[in-house]
Amino acid sequence: MKNIILSVLIILCISCSESTSPKDVDEYLINSILEDIETAFAFDDIERIMNHYHPDFLHNENNFADEHVIWEIRLEYNEIEFYEIGITINDNFATAEFVMKLSSGEEFDIFNEPEDNGDISYFYYDLDEWKICGNNFSVKGD
Repeated sequence: MKNIILSVLIILCISCSESTSPKDVDEYLINSILEDIETAFAFDDIERIMNHYHPDFLHNENNFADEHVIWEIRLEYNEIEFYEIGITINDNFATAEFVMKLSSGEEFDIFNEPEDNGDISYFYYDLDEWKICGNNFSVKGD
């Protein structure tokens, strides 16, 4: 509940600011997706994570169903964290570069995205929201 109130306040501040650009709003929305994935991961909620994916997701040879399995494997860790996030917007597409840390107790693995996996790094703006689409995603009708 606290996160929802904070998000609403931030959106209000962004919408009231004269210096806010559409790029700033898009970056905020993509950051919010990554934060929500962290939260969903803490609750082992794969369905909530997958709600951020475009149904036509395609990354390398992996589709939406394959990605679901990847998240099941990732849940073998106790925690996920994204940091050093940088977002590049290009029309209806965006790429998020970040460090992903998966940890269990004292053990952890670090991934530099999108170079290491990239499956959470590519976004497409569709039907008024950003969705994770993968690096081989193509807009229907292309």
